[in-house]
Amino acid sequence: MTRTRIIGFVGSDKAEIILYLSKILTKLDKRVLIQDLSETKALSYCVNSSSQELEDIITYYQADFTNINELQTMIYDFILVDFGFNLKHPDIKKCNEIWILTDPQIHHVMALKDLKLEKEQKRILIIKDYVHGKITPKYIMKELEEVSIASDPYKIYWDQEDWKQAVNCQYNNMAFFDKLSLEYLDLFAEQLEESGITKKQLKKVFKRVGRGK
Repeated sequence: MTRTRIIGFVGSDKAEIILYLSKILTKLDKRVLIQDLSETKALSYCVNSSSQELEDIITYYQADFTNINELQTMIYDFILVDFGFNLKHPDIKKCNEIWILTDPQIHHVMALKDLKLEKEQKRILIIKDYVHGKITPKYIMKELEEVSIASDPYKIYWDQEDWKQAVNCQYNNMAFFDKLSLEYLDLFAEQLEESGITKKQLKKVFKRVGRGK
């Protein structure tokens, strides 16, 4: 039986990344659970803008979704958990890996300094809405030195179209996207390769999902 890959997400705005990833995975016939354990419930707004409190698991574009405040133990290929800035949530320790997200704003970077992970937990840093300026990836990595992020960070440059798609996720309750920046596609391709998903498979899915299928 394939081991469930549990990916935790911490930090600032990341709802659209989780939804894009879940849709790609379900198009590849993967069983996916999305869990919103964040303080803002941003993912919950994307799923149902009129009701953010769920007492059960619902279906969202072929993925299961819940904001029940404990990590589910059902059998899935992938579990995607948004912890927001709940950096001391006990279920963080249950994740195989943590995707750490921030933008260049200093208060978002500093809020991540209290993150404590187990040595064996894989971690990657994603800098969203990046623009060239005084706050460089090197500076952010230095501030998060104690989090022990070994790999170079992913940079996703600020892009008006990406921003529009992220907002549409919340207001339209849809995970469709097109004209997505190549940085997103590179991120997904590199991180999903270790689950045996090839770039050729991903390119086909990116085209289908980008057209809203």
